Amino acid sequence: MAFKLTVSKKKDALKESTGSSFIGASGIYDVKVNFVSLDQSAKGAVSFNMNLDYNGNSQTIYGSTVQNIDESTNEIGARLLNKLLVIAGMEEGQEPAMEEEVHNVGKDNKPQEFMCLTDLADLEFKIQVKQEFTKYEGKIRESMVPYNFFSVAGATADELTQKEEDDQIVLGAQLEKILGKEATTAPFYKANKKANEAAPTEEEVAAWIAAKKANKNGKAPAPKTAGTGASKFAKFK
Repeated sequence: MAFKLTVSKKKDALKESTGSSFIGASGIYDVKVNFVSLDQSAKGAVSFNMNLDYNGNSQTIYGSTVQNIDESTNEIGARLLNKLLVIAGMEEGQEPAMEEEVHNVGKDNKPQEFMCLTDLADLEFKIQVKQEFTKYEGKIRESMVPYNFFSVAGATADELTQKEEDDQIVLGAQLEKILGKEATTAPFYKANKKANEAAPTEEEVAAWIAAKKANKNGKAPAPKTAGTGASKFAKFK
């Protein structure tokens, strides 16, 4: 399978969600990249995952699909990853370097191999994450979903690119608007269209969280843990 990344600074690739299309998130955090890896599913879809340092703790945020199983580009995921590459300082048409790396991950801190985007190593930035609650086979699932990226100073990829041509562009203006929205720190209750299940209610999620806290044996459903599997890096060659 051929997989190729190139950076784009075109406006369509960097545009922000506005108005009624805005989806609330749980918050915006200052993080540092440990490594960003590409992962390929058994069916061939490619996604990106971010192992990040937040307040001295390593945490994996699972990214979006960037290439579908038919090898077509997944526009939503590809646009999100492209923004991060631009924030990292990459230029129009540049191809990110990819290298196989070994990192210790998971509860047992075991070494595993990953196909990493080395241009993103040690990058410090702000990440907007939305806390999503869905249902699968009647059981509630929780996930932390990356929604947007900003530079350390709070600039979007689009603002940074526009600033190169127009010195009057105000960096951080988009972030200021996002921080002013109540939805930015609110959880998101999402329907599972693939499983044909309605979104859980706030009451159902509150009860699930309470049961999870009370269950010291960890039997309640839990979100994915960081770095539990290695990328199938051989397929990127």
